[in-house]
Formats: sequence, structure tokens, C-alpha cells
Amino acid sequence: AAPLADNFGFPDMLPMVPGSMAVALFTLMMFCFVTTSIGLFTRLSMIVSATLYWYFAMMDSVSTITKYSVILSHIFLILSLSHCGAVWSVDAWLARRKGIAEPFGMGTAPRFPIWPARLIQLFIGVVYLGAAVTKLHTPIFFSGDQLMYWMMTHMMAHAPLGDLLSQYPLLLSVFSYVTIVWEVAFIFCVWFPMLRLPMLVIGAVFHMMTAITLGLLVFPMVMISAYFS
Repeated sequence: AAPLADNFGFPDMLPMVPGSMAVALFTLMMFCFVTTSIGLFTRLSMIVSATLYWYFAMMDSVSTITKYSVILSHIFLILSLSHCGAVWSVDAWLARRKGIAEPFGMGTAPRFPIWPARLIQLFIGVVYLGAAVTKLHTPIFFSGDQLMYWMMTHMMAHAPLGDLLSQYPLLLSVFSYVTIVWEVAFIFCVWFPMLRLPMLVIGAVFHMMTAITLGLLVFPMVMISAYFS
């Protein structure tokens, strides 16, 4: 274990469980990921997933915790406070079977507060805006050097297209400026029906390109999944 809190002068902030218990808790977390995905005991599964995922990330600052760990933790928290599992889930299917809820197409469609979805939408936009502000303070990003060296080192995973694009630094510099403009514009443009689809499509292409050029595998899946909000 390599607790993140130790780096900030807070030793033993979280309890360090024995190895056997860590295995059991990690297995429980993976099980709750599955039950969350299918909507079985959805809220409980979401709360357990959020708590254990955050715990394991905080206890391993060397390899587990990443930028998408922070994003996932926030999304888990928001979803656990929402009406998760109310419509498309095993929970909802069982409720309809028991007559607790009306079947689809009968009566008035279920309505729920929109604020959890709005929070996720705002969160995505703020993440992009924060990323843009960080890049604005990184001159090496605009020259394309940062992307070029990242593509050449295969830090995350093997990315053949990255090797090819690293030979064209001018093109990488152009991509860098386009990325900044899109990240800043996202939170302002995605609310308009005419601009929403183009902004989301550009974002999906951008994240898929990071997978095949930089070797980022989990991060694109996290962000594209969040786009469904």
C-alpha cells in the first residue's frame, strides 16, 4: 500500500486492512460493479462501489489513483444520490413483476428530479475547463513536444499510431490548439441542441484518439460513458 494521505502529512488517515481482507473487499467491489451495471440493489451497490473504489484509490497513490479515479469517484457519488435503477434495471423489472410499479406504456411515465444528471453534465464541463486551464500554463503542450514525447514513450500502452504521428510535430501543435478551443467551448456550447451532438461527437473522437495514440484505455471509456448523461 502507498496511501496518498501520507504525502500530505496525514499518516494513518485511513485504516490499512490486512491483505486477505483487501482481497475480500476488492472482490466485493468488483461484484458491486456488476450489480450496479445491471441495476440489482442499485443504490446499495452504487454506495458500496463508490466507497470501496475511493478507498482503494486513496491507498495506492503509486499506480491505482489517476485522474479518472477522481472523475469516477464524483460520478459514483452523484449517481448514488439519484434515483438510480428506477427505470432500466433489474430492480425496476422486479418491481413491475410484483405490481409495485406500472409496466412501460401504462399510465404516466415515471418522472424524477433532473439535478443528478445536471450535476454530472456540469462536472464533465468543469473537468474539461480545468484541463484547458492547466494546459494554458504548459507552454510545452502548445509546441507539440509534450504529445510527441508521450507518444514515443508508450507510457500507458503500445500505441502504433502514436509512433507515426510523433514524426509530425507541426500537426501535433495544431491538434493541441484545437484541443484547447474544444475544452474551453464545451461547457458553454453543449447545452444548445444544435451544438450538443457535434460537441459530443468531437469529444468521443478525441477520447478514442487518445486511446490509439497515447495508450489511454480506461479514461476514454469513463468519459464517453459519462456522455450519456
